[in-house]
Amino acid sequence: MTQLPLPLGAICMSRAFSTATRSRLTEVIKSSLEYADQHPQESLKYIKQHAQESDEMALRQHIDLYVNEYTKNLGEDGMRAVQFLLKKAEDQELIPESTIDLF
Repeated sequence: MTQLPLPLGAICMSRAFSTATRSRLTEVIKSSLEYADQHPQESLKYIKQHAQESDEMALRQHIDLYVNEYTKNLGEDGMRAVQFLLKKAEDQELIPESTIDLF
């Protein structure tokens, strides 16, 4: 066992983007997450329009599963977990190896 958190989902971008583009996209994503965190009813309203589940409690539990402190900041453990999974995928030749830093 790795004792690392399990990344359940991710917002990803191509490593081919320039550093400036990756930085700008990161800022936009963080801003969006902050807005959603500060306006939970708006977020829930949007999710209800697109979700198969209609029970509000179930939707909130689902949101809490994916939107948590790791969403705001992976931290060292979260970054190690992502790097571990990518290394495993490279070793299995599921994705090409890369020398570009992730974080």
